[in-house]
Amino acid sequence: MASSTPLHGPRAVSNQAQILVIIDKVVARTELSVIHRQTAKLLSYVCSPKLDIGAFADLPISVDVDHTGAGMLNIGTNSHWIHENATLSGGITCGRMYNDMETFISCDVTLPTSVLLRLQANSLGPYPVLLLLQTPMHETAMRTDTTFMIGDGDPHQNFFHQQVSQNMNCAAADRCSIETGKDTSFSIGWWASADALSWLSGGFSVEQTWEVTESWKCDGQRDQTVCVWCSNGYTSYRVRNEWKNVDCGDSYLGDPFIMYSPNTDNPGGGNYCVIGDQYCRSQGAGYWDYNTRAGGP
Repeated sequence: MASSTPLHGPRAVSNQAQILVIIDKVVARTELSVIHRQTAKLLSYVCSPKLDIGAFADLPISVDVDHTGAGMLNIGTNSHWIHENATLSGGITCGRMYNDMETFISCDVTLPTSVLLRLQANSLGPYPVLLLLQTPMHETAMRTDTTFMIGDGDPHQNFFHQQVSQNMNCAAADRCSIETGKDTSFSIGWWASADALSWLSGGFSVEQTWEVTESWKCDGQRDQTVCVWCSNGYTSYRVRNEWKNVDCGDSYLGDPFIMYSPNTDNPGGGNYCVIGDQYCRSQGAGYWDYNTRAGGP
């Protein structure tokens, strides 16, 4: 008797989907995406709080939420409370996160198989963020946020002066000294006059951070206070933030601000001795000198 080989039908299509909502508070825009759970394919995407085109013309999806993402997710004629508990939400499971710039909402839902079959035939390809709440903000496929230099940056040189030793008072001794060595080091880093989306060198010979480790010895005399300071050279340049949404085709420019980065190898800077209790402060104390020349390091 001949053996028979079982025939396998087509693989069942899962009707589980993920609805992602991104609210960009900078440009006052809401984006809505539908992703197939089984294949991680982006099925539909709109730059709007409501999806009612194509396969969703008869099953519109929309959100009605506050700035934290709390509120309702509407699927067809059913309204669901955005909540982690499926019993309380009416059958969906959601999570959300937010800050002053963005709100992210992720909901696991069940959609009609007929809708998903139609969408899969015209999917937009793999979606890199299947679980949005496991990714850092600003790392979605639709966003390219960056900080860029304005023109040539109008660079200027600035110095941050910092006391790198403790104070030494010679008291009754004829002479005394204070010395810094390998055990005394300070890290200095870049900073900006506003919140930068990212650091950039601007093409200058600068670093994000710089370690101050040079040994230095300073001498004082009877009843004098002596300490070691270090001048750290910085280049300042004008920059600007840009928030851009590739798929929506819009962008937003922030106000210009100044970025300060430590110069590589600290040219023109270094350790020096300070004498006098009116000038010696405390280890780590410092101040800025902005009255220096224009140009790069």
